[in-house]
Amino acid sequence: DSSMPPSVVASPPPSPPPAIPDLGGDADTMTLTALVVIGGVDQSTGTLSAFIGSVLRGFDGSAGRTPFGPYVGRPMYMLVIHPVSNTGGEQVTFTLTRDGQGTVQLAGSVTFIVGGQVGSALAPAIMTLGASPTAPSPPPPSP
Repeated sequence: DSSMPPSVVASPPPSPPPAIPDLGGDADTMTLTALVVIGGVDQSTGTLSAFIGSVLRGFDGSAGRTPFGPYVGRPMYMLVIHPVSNTGGEQVTFTLTRDGQGTVQLAGSVTFIVGGQVGSALAPAIMTLGASPTAPSPPPPSP
């Protein structure tokens, strides 16, 4: 019968987004806005990771371009950093991991302050190459 409505087929629900690692689930965080510069070149690709000791406490895998201010158009990483303790005071260090180029330790550290903010789009923390980079594995010898 042509007067019958077409059948409705239910679609399966969309898959859930990938799980984000549990970084403590603590509301007592701090934020960081950083411009990473290596060899005089702004780094626009790679993942900026924050560590307290050897434990990952925050990361940003996508530098965004600042739409205004003195750093307009330059790539900024924005991280929420989670503490190990609720009292703060821990030293936070940073690495940048780039596809095919390995991971480098960035110079310096910041002291974790509950509710703290380091850098902004108008005045980012400038991060540079540290003294001890982790070099990528060399390519295999050619035949």
